[in-house]
Amino acid sequence: MKKLIIALSVVLVACAGILLYWFVFRKDLGGRIVVPYIAHQQPRVDPHLPASVALADKLDEVMFDGLFNVSANPSGIVYEDGLGELLGVDRNNVVTIRLRPSKKWHSSYAVALNEDEIAVSEKQAVTFTARDLTFTLRRIQKLGSLSPDYVLVSQALEDFSFAGPDENDEIRFQFRDDRIWTEGDIKEVLSFKILPADADLNAPSYRNGTGPYMVAGKYENAIHYHKNPSGAAAVPRFVLNPFIDNSTFTTELKNRNVNAVLSMPFGSMSPILSDTSDFFYKSSIATCFFALFHNVRRLSLEQRIELRKLIYN
Repeated sequence: MKKLIIALSVVLVACAGILLYWFVFRKDLGGRIVVPYIAHQQPRVDPHLPASVALADKLDEVMFDGLFNVSANPSGIVYEDGLGELLGVDRNNVVTIRLRPSKKWHSSYAVALNEDEIAVSEKQAVTFTARDLTFTLRRIQKLGSLSPDYVLVSQALEDFSFAGPDENDEIRFQFRDDRIWTEGDIKEVLSFKILPADADLNAPSYRNGTGPYMVAGKYENAIHYHKNPSGAAAVPRFVLNPFIDNSTFTTELKNRNVNAVLSMPFGSMSPILSDTSDFFYKSSIATCFFALFHNVRRLSLEQRIELRKLIYN
């Protein structure tokens, strides 16, 4: 009887410990996309210029819309409607777009970050207009070849302007007549990100967009974004979580402080891949394209040997 009581006590203590960990100490990243970034390389977002920090270029898709937005689905890369809808192209290469003036800028909302809590309230609505598109085209033209968007647009359009909008919010671009313009080509040209007309033409960075997430602020060096209330994002929060350098990147992964990786900091995966009991790796990661697979069956030594034979042959 005494042994039974002791056994039951041990089981109860173990269950209590598991429950304590689960409800108190377990890291819960539910409802968040958490991406790592190097703490001393905070991204400055300019949707029309390439950034020295690769992550900043990816944030363009988080914060801003183009007339059309690039999207990845099982069939490959496609372009979806953003601030515009393609109506068609005529035999003279005149492309007609219907604008979406109901889209709100992030400045239409007040966003307050209190430690880890975010409160969003509505302000006076500021909606997208053709003036914003005119301003954006003027900025891209001024940047010239410094902007990848300039190269793409200048090779496609006769000039950096458009006709309209008319009473149906339709505008028209004159595309060059040196090629046949497919729907995909047109949408790619018009996928540059649009800024509000009252933005500073030469600002070092931008944060007011119409995209799926808007800037909430910073807490403990983590940069927080919240779902745009008028957008279609399914996950409420987007967070950039800092790590010090490549040596701590592995620790952040192991401690489950991030749950998504947009790109790998150069050299940061070396400590993980050098564990030959778990990974097969090349001596120089710089010359190797690789992928990491989580939650898959571990290969035995014999299976890894056969896999190497397959790769080398």
